[in-house]
Amino acid sequence: MAIRPRDVYRSRRPWRNLVTGVLLGLVLLLAVAVGLFYGLQRYLVVTQDGVELQIPFLMESGTPAPDGSAAPGTAGPEVDVVVESADYSQLRTDPGAALTQLQGIYVPMEAVMDGTWENYLTQAAGLDANALVLELKSGSGALAWNSQVDMAVGYGTAGSVDLAPVATAIREAGYAPVALIPACVDEALATRYGALALRTADGQLYSDSAGYWLDPYNQAVQAYAADLTAELYSLGFDEVILSRAAHPDADAAALTYSQDATQERSPGGAVGSFAAGVLRNLGAALDEGKALSTVMEPDALRGDLASRNGQEGELLFSLYDRVYLNSDIYTAAYDRELAAPYVQSGDAAVRFVPIVDGGFPEGGSALARVG
Repeated sequence: MAIRPRDVYRSRRPWRNLVTGVLLGLVLLLAVAVGLFYGLQRYLVVTQDGVELQIPFLMESGTPAPDGSAAPGTAGPEVDVVVESADYSQLRTDPGAALTQLQGIYVPMEAVMDGTWENYLTQAAGLDANALVLELKSGSGALAWNSQVDMAVGYGTAGSVDLAPVATAIREAGYAPVALIPACVDEALATRYGALALRTADGQLYSDSAGYWLDPYNQAVQAYAADLTAELYSLGFDEVILSRAAHPDADAAALTYSQDATQERSPGGAVGSFAAGVLRNLGAALDEGKALSTVMEPDALRGDLASRNGQEGELLFSLYDRVYLNSDIYTAAYDRELAAPYVQSGDAAVRFVPIVDGGFPEGGSALARVG
């Protein structure tokens, strides 16, 4: 019996369909691979041991990070994080006791980056100052110096300035080198590693006029601030000031935090938990004559902002060596009067530092913006 062309055509169609299906499958797998390649780049972390992939929602609580610490911003579904209580007496028994009066000159980050910070030595001499306060981190998360902290290297926030000779030159000129860095406002980390960020109730990254906020309760956020602080101590800085070490001016109930807790969230709890975490991570570093300070928002001292951002005066002075506050020549004395009752140890004139323009008001420590 002769074989008809139709029979040959039909017998080969299944094989053609199979080949087509395989090719389509390969194209689909290739598309998925390309998508994963670009989509997972944000989770690549560069460490001294190479490049590692850290995906927050796949990492269990306590999974070691490249440096051996807990994985940043992670918490297992059955693990609760206990919010710090209001008693921090065991952390700082006598904060600020060894301090002397500070008359500092503020040096903006731009001057540190381009090397013109030396010009501020002349202005410091003209105002009879004894310290230079260098801004070393911006709200964007960028650092001025070539930090070797794992998170700074891994997420591309490290700068290029070698700070050790800068600190040495400041000290040799007769001034104390002091560093200023924002703690909980960091756009780079919030956007590149969302597991560390505060979010709105609908899951969006939380930001305000200050910038994008990290979760002050998050242990990795606390460890990062401590690691940067310890590194600055090792580079020769006597004091590190943590600005934005607070809860944002927002209803805690309207925010989504990065970790679960056994207690209700509150602004004061956030401020206390953050400071306690930083202090515990610093450990013995503070026993070597170094100081840890913070910046208080003016309305937290003069008005009712403390109830919303957690910067209660008694809490701040119990945890930090100095408390700085944006003020001016005319209101500095009034601000000192308001702050004095919160100082339970040390000299209030030394531990409270108004930040003013132009020069130093009489009556105690001060930080002046000049130029």
